[in-house]
Amino acid sequence: MEILTTGDFRVELDLTLQVARDLCASIPDYEVYQRIRREREAMREWTADGRTPTAEERERIDIGVLAVRELEPVEDATIDEFCGHLHSRNYAFDFWPVLLTEQPRKLVPALVKGSEIGAARLSPDGTRLAFSCADAGPPGIYVASANSPQDGKCLVPSDGWYSGEIHWSPDGKYLAFVGSSGPPPGELKVGWVSAEGAWVPEWMAGMSFAWSAQGNILIVPVVSTQTVTCREVATGQSHELGWFDDDGDPHFPPHLAASPRGDRVALTTRRVQGDFTRVWIFEGKGKAATIRLLTEAPGAGFHVCPFWSPDGKDFGLRVIDLGGQESLIMVFEGTEGKGTVVHRHELVDDAQPALWLPGGRWIAFLKTREPQHEFTKSGPQSLALLDGRATDCYASEGLGILEGEPRLYGESGVVIDGRGSATVLNFAGPLNEGEGQWQYEDATPDDGT
Repeated sequence: MEILTTGDFRVELDLTLQVARDLCASIPDYEVYQRIRREREAMREWTADGRTPTAEERERIDIGVLAVRELEPVEDATIDEFCGHLHSRNYAFDFWPVLLTEQPRKLVPALVKGSEIGAARLSPDGTRLAFSCADAGPPGIYVASANSPQDGKCLVPSDGWYSGEIHWSPDGKYLAFVGSSGPPPGELKVGWVSAEGAWVPEWMAGMSFAWSAQGNILIVPVVSTQTVTCREVATGQSHELGWFDDDGDPHFPPHLAASPRGDRVALTTRRVQGDFTRVWIFEGKGKAATIRLLTEAPGAGFHVCPFWSPDGKDFGLRVIDLGGQESLIMVFEGTEGKGTVVHRHELVDDAQPALWLPGGRWIAFLKTREPQHEFTKSGPQSLALLDGRATDCYASEGLGILEGEPRLYGESGVVIDGRGSATVLNFAGPLNEGEGQWQYEDATPDDGT
């Protein structure tokens, strides 16, 4: 049985605890069986009545290691199956904070039967769902209650343009989106509207954008002028962070991310002529603003999506190498020096940023399960969580196929904003226990496929 939720864990724990007790009864003097029984009873006690086991308690359980050392390899099918259960329960217990408290909740808007839903994004407070629909009457961007996503109302009709990515402002008062003049790629621009009622959108030239974590400030790399512009949507005031150098290819738009404190912006750019991809850090504004090159990589066949640690001190890059057909996660201690590859996956994931969870121990991202085609090395994805303590990767098959961008939802939740739906995952937590323990100088792991 796949352990997806804390309830699954307790059911399986009770079943295998009975097996351990039966083995102890059959060979009462065998200390290995007795120790396994005691550890499983401790796991049951530490998770009783909805209790969350502490990090110290989880570290005390080593029945998986015990099985390898004392019971394996075995020829008896019953004991072999028992060892498999010990490994999976030990593994799930260690990753307890990222077990779910309930089955995933999928929010699927449907204006009319068979309607084509584009990007769907849950509001910061979890009460509303914004989504695009190209074949509704009228086509455009809609907003619905998260409890009844089938009853959406048009916020802004598209009026001849096609809507792409949608993002709520941090306070949920505005929606920004990428609009295209025609079928992809088309001429791209960034628009925004008030989420309180239907409005004619305001526009800026741009292929991508990000909201500042502080205030309703829209950050747009304007490719036509090669400047990063910040627009306070409430007042209309703008200022420039600085210049950048990019080809303006809509298939490889600049990727950007604002730090949690709103004081820095990371931006990735590419140049085919020079055959390189660069990552820049912008800090401050006006005359006090600084621009710094963080890193440069040879080649222009990359998508490089930046993301920040929860406290904004450290920094990460999600690298999708289309030419090399692999996906990487790099972390930087601070925003200077050389980054370290902490995850390598020999398949091609979607070009979406990773999410550094509170506390800094886990990085959540969407990982390709298996290639749908050997030529592209891409395929269906699901959520994976990289553990900085041991650079181990936890991925539950029970989550099924997911697509989109992972985003923090409350204190112990993640929402996957995707195409056609948004999926809410509530974790057991606490996600903010301890601090990140990323080994920035260690050798890079390779988890294969």
